[in-house]
Amino acid sequence: MASLYISCFGGQDKGVAIDPKQSEALTTSSTSAASGALKGKYVKLQSADAHWVYLAPGTVAATATNGSYLAANEILWLAVPNDTYKVNSRTVA
Repeated sequence: MASLYISCFGGQDKGVAIDPKQSEALTTSSTSAASGALKGKYVKLQSADAHWVYLAPGTVAATATNGSYLAANEILWLAVPNDTYKVNSRTVA
């Protein structure tokens, strides 16, 4: 089991995230897990463990084929198309 930390922001100014909207700690494993619906235009993802992450409208399994790779102890920023999207993630085996 691992944790993926999710922070959502409503905007950015000169490359800096502004207007924090929500935070969530998603418990992940080798099977895909999904966050709640994202409230914001940008999402920051970080974890002490490597993950495959996939933004999608709803719950969709994150895989090496469709996902973005988040290396351990790194940060990944993604744009959120709309508020139906969720972070789908699983740890890298």
